[in-house]
Amino acid sequence: MDKAISSANMPHSPLELSISRQLKGEPMPEFSGYLLEKINLRLKCERQLKTLKPKLWLASFVMLSSLALLTFAVIFLAKDFSQSPSYRFLDLVFTDFGVIVANWQDYIYSVLESLPLGALALTLSAGLASMLITDFGVHQWSSFRKISSAARH
Repeated sequence: MDKAISSANMPHSPLELSISRQLKGEPMPEFSGYLLEKINLRLKCERQLKTLKPKLWLASFVMLSSLALLTFAVIFLAKDFSQSPSYRFLDLVFTDFGVIVANWQDYIYSVLESLPLGALALTLSAGLASMLITDFGVHQWSSFRKISSAARH
């Protein structure tokens, strides 16, 4: 009853036979250089993909997080800008352009003094971080596609 399914009755592939010979200590058949080269290349590609997949997931997560931070920073900048006096100074460009041209130096100083610098710095930093992280993510994705397409061929 125990030996109803015997491994002797099942057909074996050449690979299974080679592995069983190696385990028994019998000499292995010679593989052609081309086959060995393809096996080594495939193993190398699989190792590279194994190390690249966590980086790709991390890059995706960090990229989405940075884009969310950028969105909140832009909203924060828009709120601060609408509550600052610089909003009213920029409104003068469309209503009293002649006054601005006559006093352009004082106007520029007034606009610069009233800018919400904290929100502006936060938005520019988040934008720079998003661009760098997106570049990193695109580089990881292109590496992943290049290696996975090389592994298929």
